[in-house]
Amino acid sequence: MPFGWPAVLRVSLGGVFLGPAVLSAAINYYVATNGNDEAVGTSWAAALKTISNAVSRAVNGDAVFLSNGTHNIAAEIILTKGITLQGFWGRSNTVVRRTEASYYRLFTVSNANAVLEGIELRNGYANNTHGGGVRLYAGIIRDCNLGNNTASANGVGGGVYALGGAVRDCSLTNNYGATSGGGLYLAGSCLVSNCFIAKNRAEHGGAGLTIWSAGAVVTRCVIRNNTNTYYTGGGGIYMNGGTVRNCLIAANRQTFDGSTYGGGGVRQSGGALLNCTVVGNKVMSGNKAGGIWWAAGSITNTIVYGNTRGTTPDNLMASPLTTIGYSCAPELTNGVGNVAQDPDFVDLSGGNYRLAAGSPCVDSGTNVPDLVIDVEGAVRPQDGDGSSGPQWDMGAYEAEPSTGGVLRCSFAGTPRSGLSPLAVVFQATVAGPGTNGLTYYWDVNGDGANDRTGVALWMVTNEYTPGSYGVILTASVMVRR
Repeated sequence: MPFGWPAVLRVSLGGVFLGPAVLSAAINYYVATNGNDEAVGTSWAAALKTISNAVSRAVNGDAVFLSNGTHNIAAEIILTKGITLQGFWGRSNTVVRRTEASYYRLFTVSNANAVLEGIELRNGYANNTHGGGVRLYAGIIRDCNLGNNTASANGVGGGVYALGGAVRDCSLTNNYGATSGGGLYLAGSCLVSNCFIAKNRAEHGGAGLTIWSAGAVVTRCVIRNNTNTYYTGGGGIYMNGGTVRNCLIAANRQTFDGSTYGGGGVRQSGGALLNCTVVGNKVMSGNKAGGIWWAAGSITNTIVYGNTRGTTPDNLMASPLTTIGYSCAPELTNGVGNVAQDPDFVDLSGGNYRLAAGSPCVDSGTNVPDLVIDVEGAVRPQDGDGSSGPQWDMGAYEAEPSTGGVLRCSFAGTPRSGLSPLAVVFQATVAGPGTNGLTYYWDVNGDGANDRTGVALWMVTNEYTPGSYGVILTASVMVRR
């Protein structure tokens, strides 16, 4: 045999032939809603009708492309081969859904080289078992929408039940996990990255997702508006292990009252919460901890603020609080590196949870060398306060360098309440390029008219009579030619 020729074993009706051959190239198969399962399936003109037919023909390394439109499947599709199943026109144009009256999930994926990509996966139903949309043992789900999938009865993981593999760049919305993990249930070593997890429901914890594995990692995700409707808690996340890092956990809810339930944002009994922002989450008045109910694990470089129990501010329940480090919450009056001040978001009421210039959370985190980007992909660390070089911030968002980005300002006022007449001192902080020669414009009663204007007016004092007032600061650099 000439050197360099591959040897392959071919089996045919006539027996076995061993000899030189060229390895076959990967084949693309095509599936269209108006296709024909008697066709060869290797072009759009000869597209197949059903996904299951294309999957059965494909071998390792092949790809199956789906046309735009809705592809109805009559039974679960099991991917045991290393193939790619992809919506040719992307997830906004390609739908795969269950249409039969019987219950079945959409996909099981068990090959490390298998990929689901660019598809909307809808209406899967796992009856009294796990993973309504996808059960993932290995492989990748990438750039997909998973919506309206259900794991009923004792099932978990309405959208995805993962024992391995990765879920990347996906949106998981309006899924239901009857027991736990409305969006996802992570039961093994797996990765969830850059996903939007919203409006999912569960009854026994982790409406957004549940983590039940030390090897699970959730990073750079937005987890918001999920609702746990019954026992346990964890409207956003229930975590018994694993790592959640660089995530925004906002506006999640626990809606069943009772003193043994809580953690509107997170209920944590293990694992690590790192550089997250937990804000605007809610529990009922009889629950505990609108933000995080901590029992075990670690919390580092994390902001917990603006969360409520009923109408009462209630961000964090943990004992002892000293087990939490380099984090910000009103309850964190002690512990290493902790901050109890207002984190000074750019716009709390408007949902902009980036850190304003002068925030006490800028450059106040501890070093995390392997955490090199934030939730939006911005580089970490930056020198946000311009004082001592780059340093990790607290929270999911890394502030821009003190001399970089756009010109931005914030201010603090003290005191915020008291007896009339009340003298309040306002102090501005400005960051960005070219901050020399700033002009400050102060509207101290929120009526739209500037009351104090001038260069170097970074600090002003105003006296107030009884009432509620808004204050607006504008900072400007005048450029002369």
